[in-house]
Amino acid sequence: MEIKKYNVMISYDVNGKQDEVKEGLKKIGYRDNFVFENQTNTNYLPATTLVKWNTDVLSVKNEMLSVCSNLKVKLERFVATKFDVVSAIQGEPYKS
Repeated sequence: MEIKKYNVMISYDVNGKQDEVKEGLKKIGYRDNFVFENQTNTNYLPATTLVKWNTDVLSVKNEMLSVCSNLKVKLERFVATKFDVVSAIQGEPYKS
């Protein structure tokens, strides 16, 4: 059976190394911002919320567990959901 792919949003809490977790996820295709069709504005997500295109919720859960394991941090909370109907406040770019 083929797994259906779609856009997924995740939100999570870890017990440390938050920046390293986020960077590890971004290296494998996650984004902390998005621009939807018919929009020109970039929307910035909250600090521990990311999106990934063309994937599925089980894959992102396994990727999250792997990144946390590699960094030796505890994943305290996690949710993944299909990301397709959105209402957003644009926000400001993250400062480095």
